[in-house]
Amino acid sequence: MPFGGADPGGGADLVTGASRLANVSPEPVELIALDEPAEGLISARRNGEPTFTHVQDIADAMLAALSRGADLVIPAQLYAELGEALPPELPPWVKVR
Repeated sequence: MPFGGADPGGGADLVTGASRLANVSPEPVELIALDEPAEGLISARRNGEPTFTHVQDIADAMLAALSRGADLVIPAQLYAELGEALPPELPPWVKVR
């Protein structure tokens, strides 16, 4: 038996995983407002993911977008409010609108 007890002829898990990756939503993670739903948090949303409601900080927002293979959208007004919390250079998948 191979390491970890995997089925030597089975690739079903790989196929299932690949299918899930093929169905990744293109919807971006969008930041909405500072100090919502509570002080120190940033309210956020992503269409098709109703349980996604907020992030802890800008690093958490960037990781949330990156882990989903999605863009991060920061409204221009919120971008100005975030100021020094933002890295000096934003990656291309972070959009300010």
